[in-house]
Amino acid sequence: MTQPHALITGIAGQDGAYLTKLLLEKDYRVTGFDVPGTQVAQVPGTPSAGSQVEVLNGDIRGGKHIRSAIEACKPTEIYHLAGRTHAGDSFTHSDEALATNYEGTLNLLEAVANTNPDHQPRLFLASSCEIFGSDGDETLDEKSAIAPVSPYGRSKALAFEAACEARQSRELHLSNGILFNHESPLRPETFVSRKITKAVARIEAGGADDLSLGNLSARRDWGHAADYADAMWRMLQQPTGDDYVVATGRATTVRELVDMAFAAIDREIDWAGEGASETGRCRTSGDILVHVDPEFYRPVEAPSRVGHASKARERLGWEPSRTVGALMQEMVEADRARFAETNLAVAR
Repeated sequence: MTQPHALITGIAGQDGAYLTKLLLEKDYRVTGFDVPGTQVAQVPGTPSAGSQVEVLNGDIRGGKHIRSAIEACKPTEIYHLAGRTHAGDSFTHSDEALATNYEGTLNLLEAVANTNPDHQPRLFLASSCEIFGSDGDETLDEKSAIAPVSPYGRSKALAFEAACEARQSRELHLSNGILFNHESPLRPETFVSRKITKAVARIEAGGADDLSLGNLSARRDWGHAADYADAMWRMLQQPTGDDYVVATGRATTVRELVDMAFAAIDREIDWAGEGASETGRCRTSGDILVHVDPEFYRPVEAPSRVGHASKARERLGWEPSRTVGALMQEMVEADRARFAETNLAVAR
């Protein structure tokens, strides 16, 4: 049996790290595609994948780059994770979101469609729950209306629709994973989950006094990146491509994320006030540890996004394996370990 070979665009990110780990464990050959200087991130607690993975350099916005990568490694599967991934950031960099998330996807679709039909790779595209609208609190699935409210969401919606069209018109084995929020210790600090856990670790270590956040009442469906990488792989093992929501089905507010993170260091938070005046106070010391800063509000934000992943459960046999509480504890512990290592290095 021929060894499967995966090409992962955007391999340097959180999802690329967890997907790489999964595929290497399944005896895949893995090639990455990312900008020059890229290094494969290491999932905490596992051996480094750097020596086992070749990374081809290129920009997904340049069609010749991805064509050359596909011709060079002839993958059996492609996982398209490259893109600008921060919805809030896209309000000030909308052109970059469009160029990377939409135009980059068009380049990839064209390159895959023009490969030899006898060796055409199966294709996974990372879509986002941000393609959906902002009205109502209903649970979202594959049939929910596409009505994005951010430049990031619009770019992902355009890419999603282009992929669906290419799957039908060009007969590609292509699956869109409509991914709800998923986190890990590898999440960049610009995302609220990691911002919270890093601040909690710093507060415990005496390196910070408090934490400033935006909308504490925003409700999201948070899962673990490792579980979502598993869903990606399962999609490409199906006889045909399709669209799948990947979500836990559980709603958690930002305020509750904060509670979970502080619980990991044995502190309880008492909340008082509303809106921009709300604060979170340590129950034991009485110190105010959490403030709201309107600067972090988005111009437009969906109050709630929760996914319904019954299709993924029934067809893929996929289930999330971690709770959001366990996820936040894992992230806090990872940030505590980072601070301990930094302090030890300084002491030396």
